[in-house]
Amino acid sequence: MAFKLKNKETLGEGICRIAHEQAECIADSLKTKRGQCQLGAVHEARKSVKKLRALVRLIADGLGERTLEQENRTFRKIGRDLSPLRDAEVLVKTLEKLRGRYKKTTAAATFAPALMLFKAQRNSVVKHQSAPIEKVRKRLRKSIQRIDDWPLKALQWDDLYCGIRRAYKEARQAFAAACDQPIDENFHEWRKRVKELWYDLRILGGVRPEVMDDLAHQAKVLGQYLGEDHDLAVAGSALEEKRLNKGRSQVLASLIERRRFQLQRAAFDLGNRLFVEKPKAFAQRIEGYWKTDRKSVV
Repeated sequence: MAFKLKNKETLGEGICRIAHEQAECIADSLKTKRGQCQLGAVHEARKSVKKLRALVRLIADGLGERTLEQENRTFRKIGRDLSPLRDAEVLVKTLEKLRGRYKKTTAAATFAPALMLFKAQRNSVVKHQSAPIEKVRKRLRKSIQRIDDWPLKALQWDDLYCGIRRAYKEARQAFAAACDQPIDENFHEWRKRVKELWYDLRILGGVRPEVMDDLAHQAKVLGQYLGEDHDLAVAGSALEEKRLNKGRSQVLASLIERRRFQLQRAAFDLGNRLFVEKPKAFAQRIEGYWKTDRKSVV
């Protein structure tokens, strides 16, 4: 499925198609027997939830306040219902990735106790996943039925212009906040805003792909830097709560801080390139690509 608007469809048709595809992707990912939902499936479902939330915010001006609030609230709740399982898996994956990165300088035994605890925690969450998954299915069925009722027939480029400008502005402001005060909360907010901008750029990627693909790639890489940094921050906090050997804990904390420093430095470097434009100039540039390539349908 193409997570982008196509040149041969109207805006309303394209947005409706993308929304249905992502909602169905969530449903398909969770089509497993009770108690057997795989971690990978939940991860895919959560990605589609984030795409849907970005889509809704992109066309916020066209949806209207009431529909926007309802759908944003619904998809946020779905994401939160799926979060515990994904969060438990992230702790394991983050520590395994850190172990692999520093395997030449740090003994595997340093990671073993923490990994054992994180895996036990993950297994416990997996055992109790049936109720939240069923809750998601119920919410999803209702939301899929509502998509065709979204007021999309009158959707115009101006609605998308406002959406992409807002997404870029919020990501740029979050970047400035992280530069000014590099604390976990600011990096976390920057990560969320960059992720949304990346999805928006992908949706609009059908126009001037040689440029839009590069912009989307920059946002994707930046999101990966910030995502790994966030996962390490969460893992570090979780480790502080565990009763582990003090020496091993200090080594793990040191490795986490070292890797986070590398990631944040790379994120700032890329952010300085991606957010060099002012929001209005950025949005007008995208508008120029759009109106040049979509004259036949706009």
